Amino acid sequence: MPGSLEDQYIRLDVISGKNIRVPSKRIPAGIYVSTDIDSERRWTTATKVLSSEKSVVWGSTVTLSCVPPALSIEIRASYEVDRMLGSGELIGKLQTSWDELLDNGNEPFTLTNLAVARLQGYVGNDLQDINTTTSLLHKALALRLQGHPDHASSLYNLVTALNWRYSKEPTAVYIHESAQLCCKLLPLCPEGTFLRSIGVDSALRYVNDNIPIDGSDEGIHLRRNMLELCPLGQQHRPNALDKLAWALILRFEQCGNIDDIDESIHLHREAVSLCPEGHPDRGTYLNDLALSLNDRFDHQGKPNDLDEAISLYEEALQSVGDKFHDFTLDNLGQALIARFNKRGNIDDITRAISLHHKTLTLCPPGHPDRDTTLNNLALALKTKYDKLDVSEDLNEAIYLFRESLRAIELFTV
Repeated sequence: MPGSLEDQYIRLDVISGKNIRVPSKRIPAGIYVSTDIDSERRWTTATKVLSSEKSVVWGSTVTLSCVPPALSIEIRASYEVDRMLGSGELIGKLQTSWDELLDNGNEPFTLTNLAVARLQGYVGNDLQDINTTTSLLHKALALRLQGHPDHASSLYNLVTALNWRYSKEPTAVYIHESAQLCCKLLPLCPEGTFLRSIGVDSALRYVNDNIPIDGSDEGIHLRRNMLELCPLGQQHRPNALDKLAWALILRFEQCGNIDDIDESIHLHREAVSLCPEGHPDRGTYLNDLALSLNDRFDHQGKPNDLDEAISLYEEALQSVGDKFHDFTLDNLGQALIARFNKRGNIDDITRAISLHHKTLTLCPPGHPDRDTTLNNLALALKTKYDKLDVSEDLNEAIYLFRESLRAIELFTV
């Protein structure tokens, strides 16, 4: 091509479009694409009827000069059957500078815009289509290495595609790759940047929520990396702390290293401290901290851990918006039974039975946890009978054990 923009040309192939949605939801006579040929003339495709599948085929080609300051392509809806009186309704627009399109980086530009167009215009659940989209974004990222001005945007687009892919087919490899890319993306997107404003934080939250809890060294290392992306003051830090803590608890259950449970308690304490009274997630983190302390009590038998766990369960029940009220009631009941077995205080077992009764009212017939709740209440009554030898407690426990078995049979039919 000659050196000046005035002497350069490109051929634009307008092939087809799909998942085309008219913002006003009016039914158009047809859909067309338009762009400037040069500084004085504008070119449009024929107006084609939109199919019932929201797709349209144009199959048009035009040669464009590079005289206008930018390439601007518009998709519009027309409401006139024959001669078009106005410009119609704007459906979508792609705009970029000629310099960006024609320099040596034109290939990643083309790949990225094609992939993003496919992702935003995705129809149905065609996994082959999203595979193609992800492949295009991988190629674009390979051409926009670190230091390229669009490296961060390519990372973000690929993270978005992988998250979408995982939402349709939850295979761990997709969300793990997305997490690794987030570790590269976040340092490139400080607060106030464009990418941060359009959804990087949401992408990070999705990844953090959906990485499977993994107690392996590799899984914990990935969780530590995710936590590093959420420094003090970052809105997702409590969630990242909680997820890492659970991974450590899982490794503790597998390997029995007390250091893991100690660290999980430390992480859960920080998560609670970052959620003051009234925070919608405070109850969840209080409950999780109590569970960690309960686990350490089971391992080491320190009464202070059990006492603190009981206090935390009680506080969680009073928290605004406790999302797992029945779960917290059940946990508190189990902790009180454990303390009764240690100290023999009748008030603890009496209260535990009362709490398990409340939990049962929250799990009516057909509830997936009803069998477990019935069983826990029966165990509480059996524990009381073993200490106090009250026959009514044993009779009720037997009845509830039978009901628990019946609930399992009904749920598995």
